Amino acid sequence: MKLRDRVCIVTGAAMGIGRAIALRLAREGANVVVADIDFEQANNVVDEIRALKRKAIAVKVDVTDSGAVKVMVKSTLGEFGKIDILVNNAGQSAREMRTSFCESTEEVWDFTINVNLKGTLHCCRAVIPDMMQKQTGKIVNIASRCGVFGCVGQADYSAAKAGVIRFSDVLAKEVASYGINVNCICSAPIETRDTASFSEEEIGILKNRTGWGWLGKPEDIAHMVAFLVSDEAKFISGQSFMVSGPFP
Repeated sequence: MKLRDRVCIVTGAAMGIGRAIALRLAREGANVVVADIDFEQANNVVDEIRALKRKAIAVKVDVTDSGAVKVMVKSTLGEFGKIDILVNNAGQSAREMRTSFCESTEEVWDFTINVNLKGTLHCCRAVIPDMMQKQTGKIVNIASRCGVFGCVGQADYSAAKAGVIRFSDVLAKEVASYGINVNCICSAPIETRDTASFSEEEIGILKNRTGWGWLGKPEDIAHMVAFLVSDEAKFISGQSFMVSGPFP
């Protein structure tokens, strides 16, 4: 097990990509904090992890609330005494409010930027002091292909995810001397609860964009996370990785 007894916080871990990441890290031997605003579903994931004979706790957290994030970190340190890995997966594209930028509202901008960008900043800021003290740590921030190429109808989401990418790059430079690795994953569309609500035409377009004619699975992102937080990736930091088909 590559991550035996390491302590991981995974945000947005109650379902979809976050759940897949939490389970993948547990299979590698990690103890996992399942952090999500949906506390009931987070506890279900905890049960799955414990069935793998690993330790896990659920923490209810809204990553847009810096106070709640600090409580999450305090709870983790109280339970496990350390934080080795942070995966910032919590995010939302507000697809149900998707529209052209000229028709969008400030309320939607704030929601999208707060969840995707500020949530990532809050969590990183909260865990880094412990990692700096230990002189080691791994952070993986989940961005999106929209942050690289831009997605029509999602200007605010694209901007927020682009911010996550550049933030990850700069943070990696700032904490390198403390032995902390920071990397970013830019995923293509993945089969999740969000894509299940798309029309058949929208799904067809997304599938064609991969070049393979099918969408990725949450486990595809989880496999990449497991590598980046392992010792095998100790010389990799400040990088953004596209996990997608060959086409943008």
